[in-house]
Amino acid sequence: MATKKPMKRTPQEWRNIYKGRYHTYEDFTNKLQNLISVLLQEHKVDAQIESRTKSIESFVEKIQREGKNYHSPLEEITDLVGIRIIAYYKEDVDKIGEIIKTEFDVDWKNSIDKVQTLDPDRFGYLSVHYVISLPSPRKELTEWNAFANIKAEIQVRTVLQHAWAAINHKLIYKTAKEVPKNLRRQLFRLSALLELADEEFSNLRKRTKEVEEHYSQELKKGKLDIELDLSSLDVYIESTKQDLKWMKIAEEVGYSRFQDKLPEIEEDRLQSAKSVLLTNLWSIGIKTINELDEILESASKWGEAVLARFSKMLSDEGITLQANPYEVILFIVLYARGEVVTDEFLKQTGIRADVLAAIREVIRTK
Repeated sequence: MATKKPMKRTPQEWRNIYKGRYHTYEDFTNKLQNLISVLLQEHKVDAQIESRTKSIESFVEKIQREGKNYHSPLEEITDLVGIRIIAYYKEDVDKIGEIIKTEFDVDWKNSIDKVQTLDPDRFGYLSVHYVISLPSPRKELTEWNAFANIKAEIQVRTVLQHAWAAINHKLIYKTAKEVPKNLRRQLFRLSALLELADEEFSNLRKRTKEVEEHYSQELKKGKLDIELDLSSLDVYIESTKQDLKWMKIAEEVGYSRFQDKLPEIEEDRLQSAKSVLLTNLWSIGIKTINELDEILESASKWGEAVLARFSKMLSDEGITLQANPYEVILFIVLYARGEVVTDEFLKQTGIRADVLAAIREVIRTK
């Protein structure tokens, strides 16, 4: 007796099935994005992460496209859950790929490396698409078990590849043959420039690391006569721990703890305060690491007392500062170089007015 073939479901029936499971796909999208964020942090890869769950209407539109003949679209469509990782450097795209290969089961049949498959006459939509599913033992865990049979697509590209993809999406031209002859050269040149820029950003990153390594070696030898820039300041702070030292002192004399906020917010504030410090060091005339080091070493004798006085003055005005180490170091430097710190200079430091008044008072009565 012949086995009866199951009846093929209509798009409307599949729509209802997907709608009923939609929240499961949404949950998987969110959990997967969070997991990837943690993995990137653990491997010290800085990148942006975007995610989306394919909408119910997009799902129905896809299964009804001409030429498509899905028998079980929830299994056959691999991008119902989509993650996009946007890296800042080309080499990080490869590093992220290795993380994905290690942490997930990759469906290589449906995964695509656009860089390898791009035809010479197509404009640069360059990214890598991994179709993944959860591996054992993760998929057996209670919090992941509901997603054991769901696939997801992870796209990995650089910022510039992402920018080109966004622009390319708006262009009506897809191949060179479609482009008016007088526009071809311009489009090819633009695509090539973006690819070249990606390579140059990677080279710049490599050169920056080489410069920082040189600075580090010089500091280890006790050679502090190094030009003051962001890289040398970073290496100096890292090697001497002056940031931790002055943050601790500031907290002891009345400043509030700096790490009470979310880490990513504090990181932004640290970078901003570091840039402000560097700009003001240059403006005061401090051009080398040695000059900064001499001030901070000298401040080991008087810095705590001055910070305590400053904190007390602010407290009397109802103001409590956080112990952002770069802001604390800037105050120490301003105090040490008080003879060249004019009112006009203080106005240009970027420090808020009520705090400036207290700084001015401390400096003038030293």
